[in-house]
Amino acid sequence: MIKGSEIRKADFPIEPLLLDRWSPQAMSGEEISQEELMRLFEAARWAPSSFNAQQWRALYARRGSEHWQTFFELLARNGIVVRKFFFHVSKKEQKRRFLERIDDGQKNWKFSSNDAAERDFWDDYMKAYEEMIQQTATKKAPWYVVPADNKWSTQRL
Repeated sequence: MIKGSEIRKADFPIEPLLLDRWSPQAMSGEEISQEELMRLFEAARWAPSSFNAQQWRALYARRGSEHWQTFFELLARNGIVVRKFFFHVSKKEQKRRFLERIDDGQKNWKFSSNDAAERDFWDDYMKAYEEMIQQTATKKAPWYVVPADNKWSTQRL
């Protein structure tokens, strides 16, 4: 197995253990069950932190549920400003970045064999993103679609 520190290079001195980190779980796109969601909340509740004697509450709403709109209205009513950004990379730019990952040895670690196959579904993804934005945009929490072909401009947001 190739270690992260062998393919990723930090800009500054860093503990190799941090570079070798990897996530064993990749998001599959499947909805998280209510039981799994409650397990995650319970784990967070019991996570150790120093001097954590405060009571806390977690609010959540499942996208598409009758509570979704209410959730954002409650946030806004209590002074929470929600800004949602969708950084849109064009198909042409995505292809350029994909090829760069293959050609540049320092970026090979970003390459996934699924990338090529998934490109065939570009139109389906764009349709899904459009539907998601339409279904989750609210007056109090709108979406902002930002052209993201130029990394330097999007990183300033």
